[in-house]
Amino acid sequence: MNSSEKSVNEAFDYMGVYDEGILISRKYVSDDTFAKLNDLDVVESYSGFPVLAVQDIAPVGWDYSDRSRVYSQIEILQPKPSADSGLVYPQVNESQTAIVTDDYVINPGEVYFAENVADVVKLGIGDKVEITCGTVRREFVIAGYIEEPYGAATIGVKTILVSDEDYASFYNEVKEVYTDDVALDEFDNYCIFINKSDDAMSNGDFRKIVDDATGIYTNSYFA
Repeated sequence: MNSSEKSVNEAFDYMGVYDEGILISRKYVSDDTFAKLNDLDVVESYSGFPVLAVQDIAPVGWDYSDRSRVYSQIEILQPKPSADSGLVYPQVNESQTAIVTDDYVINPGEVYFAENVADVVKLGIGDKVEITCGTVRREFVIAGYIEEPYGAATIGVKTILVSDEDYASFYNEVKEVYTDDVALDEFDNYCIFINKSDDAMSNGDFRKIVDDATGIYTNSYFA
């Protein structure tokens, strides 16, 4: 299921900044979820896409009993979003002080981290890193850093970008290991980012209307 908005022809003046962010198990998301979001007058725009929740990022071969160089906050792994998703992950320089470009290619075997992850793992561009999802562990080369795009969104996550091929391969391997749906739910997630049509509406009122229609707040891990 690809990212969706009310109209891809609208100017993306909201690009990369959303009012609400939700992390939810994929089992609670369907075409009907997005159809209902489309029908809500309180929703100006939204983007929804599958992600793989991962636990740890560390140098290759690191002893995980030593947590000093293990990043283990909330992390979501995904391919770079398509141009029509309304999401932009600008690439920043290695010192993470300035935007380099929005137009970059992620090759197989490469990973782009959100800001501050590299500060914990103490690795730089060109270094190898391990990403762990349950018992599945993959090695990548750090190719760059990205700026978190979500602005005021309430979800607190760090984003990891890999190539489309690596995402599919990583996801399929996790799915082969975690064949039980309950176990897979922990990793097989969806992110939904939403803009309100009325900035004056309280977050509480907005969430109630959206949740009554879709149930996405009730079923979310984080919002």
